[in-house]
Amino acid sequence: MLYRPSTLSAADQDAFEEHADACRERMLDHVETLVERVPPPGARPVYELAFSPSEALPKRDRRPKLDTVILIEAVAESLDLPASDRDRVVRMTILTQEYFDIVDDIVDGDVAEGRTAEALVVSQLLVALTVEAASRLGPDAVAYWSYHAQLVLCAPFVEARKTPGAETYLELLDRQAGLYAVCTGVAAVVAGADDSVVERYERIGATVCKHRQVVLDYEQTGDGTWNAGQLFDETTLVETLARFERTVTDLVSDLPDRPAGHIRGLVALDVPRWREAVKKMVDENPSDP
Repeated sequence: MLYRPSTLSAADQDAFEEHADACRERMLDHVETLVERVPPPGARPVYELAFSPSEALPKRDRRPKLDTVILIEAVAESLDLPASDRDRVVRMTILTQEYFDIVDDIVDGDVAEGRTAEALVVSQLLVALTVEAASRLGPDAVAYWSYHAQLVLCAPFVEARKTPGAETYLELLDRQAGLYAVCTGVAAVVAGADDSVVERYERIGATVCKHRQVVLDYEQTGDGTWNAGQLFDETTLVETLARFERTVTDLVSDLPDRPAGHIRGLVALDVPRWREAVKKMVDENPSDP
């Protein structure tokens, strides 16, 4: 797993990180292409808020999301998409992830004071770019993305009507997991896959997303009530992450070795070492009383 203790061997982790570095370079090239499509004066705020760390959206210190690019490139490779379709799916993924993330920041009140209007406008510019990107993949991709994007956007309504708890957290997590599933599913749709294959790739994306979200929540235990670090005991946390990792391993078991290895690398978390690292970080940087 990137930036965290991994269960991969030292050699495999080095290879995975080298691959991630190459993905990052391609991702930055895609960002440049996307920003060039935004008419002035919108290009600069789109770049600053959606594709780079900013004071306006301080919750994340890395943009765009690298793990989703690693995931979607692996999915595209396993589906044998031609290079042109692969690049279009990757760009659509980058746009989708940053759009949903900015909307989430707006809903949760995580935008810097006085910058909400700017964040809102940038999010809408990303919608326009995403529609254009989807149209380049064909009407089936447009219809698929539109429907599944609505499912993700409805998640805050579910959260508002539920009482926080371990079971309801997992229910909400299932809905939020569409954030990745919509992208892996689109790739399968573009490949002309049948419904069972599309569903399989949706599950791959959803499970990687759920694993990542639980990890992030545990690392940010003090942020909000809907948080795995507050709602799970230690046993539930460990068992949940292990279940997600097993599911991903099963789902990619018969995919080509290279893309399957890259997907497994995203969930190859050494949980005991990671928990110790998180606890050490909390001990060294306690919250203000």
